[in-house]
Amino acid sequence: MTNNVMSAEQKREAVLIVSVGCDRETAARYVGCRLEQLNEELANDGSFAAELRHAEAGSELTHMRNIQQAARDERHWRASVWWLERRLPERYARREAGSVTRRDLLRFLGSVASGVAAAVRNEEDRQRVLDSLGELAEALNDPLHLETTSSMSEVEDDDRTEATCPTT
Repeated sequence: MTNNVMSAEQKREAVLIVSVGCDRETAARYVGCRLEQLNEELANDGSFAAELRHAEAGSELTHMRNIQQAARDERHWRASVWWLERRLPERYARREAGSVTRRDLLRFLGSVASGVAAAVRNEEDRQRVLDSLGELAEALNDPLHLETTSSMSEVEDDDRTEATCPTT
């Protein structure tokens, strides 16, 4: 961000905005810059980055204290349910009928890999497919990587039809 360095006032306001619970995108818009500029400023100014992270954590902590306080009263058991659903969504979040979790996908990929290992005789082909399945499994643990990978695949394979997995 060589040309558009954030001023001390913009940084102060960005910290205040996230301290009340807004996200970084909202803070950037409020102070008059793009999210990319804010992120670049955070990367270049360790003190600002630490201050902003502290403000984000403080806001989250305030709300978590409120939820824990409400959950102490058994009449407000929903506060505990809310916390569990958001803190451990793989285990407690509501799911629509037929939805697939990350754990389900990993099991499915493992089954596919076993089938490929048994059915594909050519060692090079088998290894190439197994490597691709391994990359997909790793990407499930990094959602940003998965989005990038799937976007690139769509660009590279425009004519390929969308694959679907059974949800039984």
